[in-house]
Formats: sequence, C-alpha cells, structure tokens
Amino acid sequence: MRTLALMAMMIAMTGCGKKEVGTPSVSSPPPAQTFTKGWREFSSPFHGFKASFPWDNPIPRPFNFDLKSEAVHKAEDFNTSYYDVNKQTHTHFFGITIAVLKKDDSKKSKDEAVGEFFKTAHFARGMKVSEPKEVIWGGQPAKEIICEAEDPSKAKFQRLIIRQLSTEAFAFVGLVGDQGDLTPAEIKRFFDSFQLLADADSNNPKVRK
Repeated sequence: MRTLALMAMMIAMTGCGKKEVGTPSVSSPPPAQTFTKGWREFSSPFHGFKASFPWDNPIPRPFNFDLKSEAVHKAEDFNTSYYDVNKQTHTHFFGITIAVLKKDDSKKSKDEAVGEFFKTAHFARGMKVSEPKEVIWGGQPAKEIICEAEDPSKAKFQRLIIRQLSTEAFAFVGLVGDQGDLTPAEIKRFFDSFQLLADADSNNPKVRK
C-alpha cells in the first residue's frame, strides 16, 4: 500500500509539471512610424481647392515664372515643410501650386501655358524622372511622376512625387518631397485630401479677366 501511494504521488507531481502545447500566439506587427503630424484642412475658394497639410496651415505665396503665353492670370504656391535643425535644411515638403487661367483665352493658348507651367512648377533637376502614370486626383484624370535623386549626396530631396491636373479654370501641381522615408499612408493622405471646389471665386470676371 505504501508503495502504491508513493507511486501515485510521483505521477501527480509529474502531471503538475507538464505544460500544455498550443498554437503559439502571433503578435501583430508594430504600426509604421509616421513622420508627419498636426494635419490641418485648408480651403481656398479663390483658388478652387481644399486639401490637408501637415504641421501647419500653408501661406499663399506668389509663384513667379517666365511665361511666353498670357493665358495665366496669376500663379500661387501653398506649402508646408519640415526644417531639420541638425541638417539646417528643409527635408520634407508638401505643396500645391496653382495657376489661375484667364477666362477668354483659346484652348490652344491655355494648353501651351499649362504645359509650360507644369515644367516650371516642380524642381526635379538632377533627378531621374519616371514615365507619367495616369491617376485620379481630386476626382479628375491626372498624371503622376516620381523623381529620384541621381546623386543623393547633392540632392535636397531624395524623392519627389508630383501630380499634375488641369481644368477649364485652373492648373494644379501637387508635390511631396522627402528623404524616401514617408510612409505610403502619409503620401496618400495628402493627395487623397485634395478636392476641387465647384464655387470658386475665380470664376468671377473681376478675378479671371
């Protein structure tokens, strides 16, 4: 009896030490670290658009470029950027540049002006430029090109994502510049936030002469 009791105790102790083998838990991957913050919606009926920008509200600035055509009434630039104190330069950039087209110019004149504006409104010099890709931007057919620095040591931005769109009243260039470190979600958030406004003040003859 004593022997049987001892064996039962040993079996019980062995059972207590067993660990159940189950399916190992799979942890979700950590969320991608985003660089941008403080997104704000900005709207300008005069320029016919609204969009969200990170860090701050953009301040409109005149965009000066030499146009042979007089189909452009005026052009302005809206952007926000991140300044790296250690590098003492702007390393990230979100911008929209708008050309307000004159109301009574011919289609040919406008097309020439828009083409020249698109060439001038982004700074892709010294970068490898991709073939244009058809996209939808602001609910309208648009083109997107991606530029990468040919010499990273000399480039302010390692990558530029540029979208181009023209309507009867406006020509738009959307631009994101970074060091190749923005997440696809951040870039998508900026471009997806862009919307055309139907009741643009620029349709007023006093503005669009």
